[in-house]
Amino acid sequence: PKPTATAADPSLPPLVSATPEWAALVAHKADTTDSLHLRDLLPDADRSALLYKELPGEPNSEPACLDFSRQLLTADTLKLLLELAEACNVRGKTKAMFDGEKVNTTEDRAALHVALRAARGKKIFVDGEDVVENVYSVLDRI
Repeated sequence: PKPTATAADPSLPPLVSATPEWAALVAHKADTTDSLHLRDLLPDADRSALLYKELPGEPNSEPACLDFSRQLLTADTLKLLLELAEACNVRGKTKAMFDGEKVNTTEDRAALHVALRAARGKKIFVDGEDVVENVYSVLDRI
């Protein structure tokens, strides 16, 4: 596994569980969600609207529905989760993955899950090679 920040080498990235945002989420859980029951949250229409999103699909596909309303989440929980994601640069790491960058630091390679699901013709380059084209080359032979 990739090493993480220690007192000996603070230049390494910290563990997510060592961030203040994680501590805030843990405290929130202890103070709030540990005493909640989902049946008490479901009737709240504002909460349900906040935790349900429909995203447009790719051309010729259905939209994606994200429904977290059946999870033990509150608006505060969502806010804290988004703050944690921001602190951990999830958006930048996601972009790096979609751009074919070597995000799997343990094995020093790209995580190519997105290439396996990419539309034909989409371009994802790793070390100068279009990996989506390679995926479809194999799929066409199956």
